[in-house]
Amino acid sequence: MKYFLILRVLLLILAVSSTATAENLFPYKDVGDGKPATSVSLTLVDGVVVDRDGNIYLSHRSKNRIRKVTPDGIITTIAGNGTAGFSGDGGPALEASLNFPAGLALDWAGNLYVADRNNHRIRMISNSGIITTVAGTGKPDFGGDGGPAIEAHLNLPSDVEVGPNDQLYISDRSNNRIRKIGKDGVITSVAGIGAPGFGGDFGLATNAVLKHPFGISLDKHGNLYIADRGNNRVRKVDDEGIIITLAGDSMHSFGGDYGPSSYSSLAYPTDVAADDLGNVYISDRNNNRIRKIDGQGVITTFMGTGHTDFNG
Repeated sequence: MKYFLILRVLLLILAVSSTATAENLFPYKDVGDGKPATSVSLTLVDGVVVDRDGNIYLSHRSKNRIRKVTPDGIITTIAGNGTAGFSGDGGPALEASLNFPAGLALDWAGNLYVADRNNHRIRMISNSGIITTVAGTGKPDFGGDGGPAIEAHLNLPSDVEVGPNDQLYISDRSNNRIRKIGKDGVITSVAGIGAPGFGGDFGLATNAVLKHPFGISLDKHGNLYIADRGNNRVRKVDDEGIIITLAGDSMHSFGGDYGPSSYSSLAYPTDVAADDLGNVYISDRNNNRIRKIDGQGVITTFMGTGHTDFNG
């Protein structure tokens, strides 16, 4: 599961807000490994996850690498040779090629899952450092439900999440679906009909319409939260498979703080996380804010002024 989810969201916003002006501080093969993380420039960081020991894992999309920051602040590369492409399955993750890696998730055994976005695959880095593909053929398409995930087609997967029973959830962005891999390795769709748009609230999530879903998260009760970015909404699927809109009125705007979250406005929400107290945090990307929905359904701004500069 994704540990320290609040920290994950905060780090994600800070990382995405990093400027690209320092991209050339390090030569192509020198990305600052072994140095203090605060001295290294990170641009186009996508997924962020923290393990139980306090190690932070970053999906360094622009460098096609997965980075690790230890509790004492040292950054290293744990996957990706820096070259965009696909290779390396069955071998050391450091020698593998990734292609715009996005969301990350950890399971209880310490295996790291990567939404290898432009390879249209989900890769797994074992706790011993070996990389394999667990879902996707590399063909940007839809197919394979009811069969082995390794034979299924994904299309620009943007995030992954591990459920309490080691089921793997995938935000299959350009297929406008959320997919799930069971412990038996079989893949199914749990939300979305495939066509982009909005619809289906208060019905089965498998009959609902999503539009370019990005980040996903599970809470301790098994509720699934979806950053339905193209709809400027956050959707919630309960443990019985019923979907509702938790936040967002579809307007690409900012509004609604201190009121019911369902009446709020979001602007391209890209990630979502739930804590054990019933709060839900939203990466409200184009509003440059972190929004928080409390257990009573009231939304507020948790972090950010709405401006794009860095301070504080």
